[in-house]
Formats: sequence, structure tokens, C-alpha cells
Amino acid sequence: MAYKHPDESSNVDVILRKLRGEAYYDDYHAQMNMSPDAVMNQVNANWLSTTLVLMLFDRYMNTYKGVNWRNGYVIENAFLDEEDTYAKWTTTLEPLLVNVFSNYWLLFKGKVLPMNNIYTSLCVWMYMLRKTRRAAELPEDCLFDNTYIGDVIDQILLGKEQPRYGTQADQEAQHLERLKRGLPVSTTRYNI
Repeated sequence: MAYKHPDESSNVDVILRKLRGEAYYDDYHAQMNMSPDAVMNQVNANWLSTTLVLMLFDRYMNTYKGVNWRNGYVIENAFLDEEDTYAKWTTTLEPLLVNVFSNYWLLFKGKVLPMNNIYTSLCVWMYMLRKTRRAAELPEDCLFDNTYIGDVIDQILLGKEQPRYGTQADQEAQHLERLKRGLPVSTTRYNI
């Protein structure tokens, strides 16, 4: 697909439609009997669904920031013992995500923070990135290649820079009220 149609998407749906035709595309989904909702409902329970979320975040960073985020900040379990990987996680002063069992945990200064939720892992990684940059007096919210992701952090962690419409004013007020009452963060944050 990349050779014949380099300008086309690498999305499975697009490839199936292009190479197999519409009937085969429909047949593929009928056989698999899976919708995007079914896959996303299995996040944190199924390793492939959890990895999909990580890949979607990586694709977002690649598309909107032009950075290979996963290559720089994620260590897969299979490569943990390799010499280059070992040197990376023992010498870097940046937070990393490391694949342990079926989850992605935060790795920072040789210590691991176990987390069983990919969304939490990504949010804590971004929060730690902000803290480490501030402590080192480096440009805040920048990756090691100076890619600025502060707008991503603000939008996902703090809910900032989202368009506000007349109907959202009430939702925003309810959201702030829930935060004041101390309800769990998972019930007060906007969906990623």
C-alpha cells in the first residue's frame, strides 16, 4: 500500500477499501464483529486495546507536533534488557513510560510507579515532564528535542483552550463544582 499509493492513509479501513473493495471491507468487519466502541471499552482490560490508546496518542503527537514520541519516551518490555535501552533509562533525567506486563508504568530516575490505567499513565507522564522541566529551569513543557507540548498538557490535564459555547457554560460550572467537592478525578475530567 505504501509503495503503490504513498499519499494514501495507512489506516486499516482505507487499505481494505482500496485493495479489497467495499464488499470485502464490510465482510472483514462482519467477521471480526468489532466496532471501535468495543475495542475502546476493553482498554486497561485487554493489552491490545491498551496499546491502541498508546499508538493513538503517538499518532496525535506525530501528526500535530511532528515528533516520534513513542520512540523517545516509551520502553517496550521486549527491549528492556538491551544495552542501548538500559543506558537510556539509567542516564536520562526525563520521565519515561515502560511496558511492564500488560500496562505502561512511569519510569523516572530508575524508579517505577506502577499504574494499571493507560490514561493515568499518560497524564502522570505529562505532569512529571512539566515538573522536571520546571525543577531543572529548562523551557517548560518541552520534550528533549524542544517540541512544545504545553497546549496538549493544558487541554488534556487541565481542560484549557477548549471552545466554549453557550451550552458549555453550565457544564463548565458543574465541572468546577465537582472539583471543589473533591470527587475522584476520573469523574471530573473531560474525556481525552
